[in-house]
Order: sequence, then C-alpha cells, then structure tokens
Amino acid sequence: MFLLNRLTTATGSGNSSGGGDADGSALLAVPLKATEKTQCSGPLAAYIASSYAEPPDAYRDDLRVLDALRDSATSATDASPALLARLTRYHAQLSFLLSKFPADVNVKFTWRCAFDTTAAVTLQDLNFERVAVLFNIAAAYSQLAGRESRTDKEGLTKAFGALQNAAGVFSHLAHHAAECPAPLTLDLSSPMLTALETLMLAQAQECAWHRAILSHMKDANVARIAVHAADLYARAAECAAHPSLAATVPPAWPDALRMKHLYYAAEAQYRRAQDCLANARYGEEVA
Repeated sequence: MFLLNRLTTATGSGNSSGGGDADGSALLAVPLKATEKTQCSGPLAAYIASSYAEPPDAYRDDLRVLDALRDSATSATDASPALLARLTRYHAQLSFLLSKFPADVNVKFTWRCAFDTTAAVTLQDLNFERVAVLFNIAAAYSQLAGRESRTDKEGLTKAFGALQNAAGVFSHLAHHAAECPAPLTLDLSSPMLTALETLMLAQAQECAWHRAILSHMKDANVARIAVHAADLYARAAECAAHPSLAATVPPAWPDALRMKHLYYAAEAQYRRAQDCLANARYGEEVA
C-alpha cells in the first residue's frame, strides 16, 4: 500500500492526467510544444513567383487556408480529438509542401521546449516545423490516453491504442529530427525521444495488464504481461536518467518510473506464486 500511495503522489503532478485506474496510479502525459505565430503565405508566394514563374495570386486562397490551418493546429494548449485531427491535417500539408518547396524556404519557425518553455529555437526549415508538429501529435495521443477510464475494458482498449500510436509517432519522429539543422531543444533530442517512446510502450503494457485483470486471465498469463511491463518501465527509467536530460525530464518522472518497475516486478512474482499454488508446485511457489 505504501508503494501505491507513493506512486499516486509521484504521478499526480501537472505532467500527468488520469482516467480512473484500478491501482490509483495515473499515466504520465507529455505536454504540447508551444510556438510563435508565423505567416507562411508571404514567403511561399514570393518563392512561387521567383521559382515557378507563376502568378502567386493564383494560390492566394490556398496559402490563406494554410495559414489558418497552422493557427488552428498550434494555438491550443490542451489536447482534444479535434486538435489531434487538425495537427494530423497540418502535418499532411507540411509533407506535401516539402515535396514542392525546399526545406529552407524563407519561413522562420519558433518552437519552445515542451518541458522547459524558457528554451526556444528558431529555424528557417520546414522539416523543423514538421518535427514539432509530429511531437505534438504524439503528445496529444499521450494526453488523450490518460483521460480514458481504466476501470473498464473499452477505456483500456482506447488508452492502449492511443499510447501505441504515441510510441509509433515518437519513433518516427526520431528519424525526421535527425534531418533538422542543429541546435534543437532537448525535447527533440535522440535520448529524450527514445525515453518518451519507451514510456509510451510501458504505459500501453500497463493498460494490457489492467485489461488482463478485468478479463480474469490465468495468473500465468497475467505474470507474463506484468514482466513485460516491469521490463519496459526499467528501460524507460534508464533512458530518462540520461545525463543530457537531467534538467529536462519532469522531476516526478524518475521516481514514478522506478516505482512502477518495482510494482509490476512484484506483481509478476505474486502471480507466478499463485499459479504455482493452483498447480501444486509448492517448492517453486516459495522459491
């Protein structure tokens, strides 16, 4: 009980959001990156006029829509399904732009670190804009996962899917971040992206464990799921302890990750013992 109380306190900070949970702990959510207002239409129109020898007025409405889409995708400070849809649409537009314009087209983008809003980077690079938007897509998935109920199978399934999506986006993001010119804020560094991907996978496995409990799965199967959760939390804690992230990782996260590792390792041992007891393997039960 002491461990669970500590775990609830550690994860109950401003960097977590919680639907209900069988053990009272909350999922850790990633904050959104903040940006400065930027107009893309002017520089892109100038490039069209100089490079394509076409009248930019022919694309005026399209460029206006692009500016409006950026504003709607980057002005929110909290995740919602509507924001996720806008971010996804804006990312698709950026990918299309990169097929038609050079990455260093004359548009400057400023983005702040998600974990330290005093740190900001300004780059004249469309890849940088796409990377920041991808980060916010992953962050939005992580926040939406934390709002699902984890006391019923439907909520757990939705949370599991959102966390898997977040992990996939963070993994994909690492490749694109490497294409950006340096420097980048630390939330876009390779160690941080690896830590966030592993954290999302660990929390997805935690949801799988809760679903196994609600489904009354056999103790042996629950133990296997708990072992995987414990291993993922151990890896996430190790990634978060990278020296370059000491001032960036939220202070409550390292303890929360270590305690969840210990909790699921203990749960795996308990479930193995219960399985041994049910199958009269008494020596193995107490080993």
